[in-house]
Amino acid sequence: MFCIHKILFEYKLRFNKSIFYMNYRLATFLLLEFLFIFCFDIIPINRYIFTLKQPNTIPIQLPIIGWVTVMNNTENQIVWGGQINPSIDHYNIYRNSISQDVGWTLIGKVKYPGNSYFNDMNAYSNIQSYQYKVSIVDLCDDEISSSIIHETIKLDLRKKNDGQFSLNWNLYNGLKIESYHILRGTSPNNMVPVDSVSEFVASYTDNSFSNENRYYQVEGYGLIEDSVIVNEYKTNWIKIQSNIVSSKDDSILDIHNNIKVYPNPLSNYSIVVLPYNSIKPYQIGIYDYTGKAVYNQTVYSDEFILNRGNMKK
Repeated sequence: MFCIHKILFEYKLRFNKSIFYMNYRLATFLLLEFLFIFCFDIIPINRYIFTLKQPNTIPIQLPIIGWVTVMNNTENQIVWGGQINPSIDHYNIYRNSISQDVGWTLIGKVKYPGNSYFNDMNAYSNIQSYQYKVSIVDLCDDEISSSIIHETIKLDLRKKNDGQFSLNWNLYNGLKIESYHILRGTSPNNMVPVDSVSEFVASYTDNSFSNENRYYQVEGYGLIEDSVIVNEYKTNWIKIQSNIVSSKDDSILDIHNNIKVYPNPLSNYSIVVLPYNSIKPYQIGIYDYTGKAVYNQTVYSDEFILNRGNMKK
């Protein structure tokens, strides 16, 4: 694949020639020895016509995300439809934090040819949902962004006054979901479906009673309509998983609807999510019941890990 605009720029630097061209993607250019005002009816002096053609170039298609799912409760996996095109250099993966207005952030690159998936290891799936999009960068550094954004499923659990457990989640965005299945078990490894709700329902109450610690997860059954992804993964259906929550620990401590802490109570460490402010840093202070400061730290982002350290239980 020829990068026409780069070739012309190098020609200008090497031969000190001024360059006049209509559209490098049309691959027809005028190389001039003098700089002229952009005008169609001018008659330049010493005009040369220079034509380049891209041999057997396959058009790059818009990248399409197949699905985004939570894995191991600590990371999110983004899967997209792979293309066979030698003009591709790499894929860019972007993430947008839902609970804070931080905008889109480039979180990774996948070189072509290679995997058609990316694992976001820095996502706090128990704290919030995330939006993702994928773009393709060709050999000329031109970027083609995906048109459909996908958002993960974030599951919360609350214990009601009558002892029942209430599950709430956000509806998956980016793929047609046929139904949501409720999984339950005594450990994260033995959960089985116990019920299901329709595609527009985002809550569920477990009416059964048990003194055992229970784990819950929601799976969205999605219909894949993109033929490239269907052919690559040999299926029209995919199970999209939420994070896993436990009845033993309250999922989230929400202070004034702004500061979120998980897990709570603090064991060895907790993840803290703050209302993001890109101008000023945060000064975090923790005090014991006597008013003595036991923890102080300045943070410069909306998410950080709080280690227990020497703090007493």
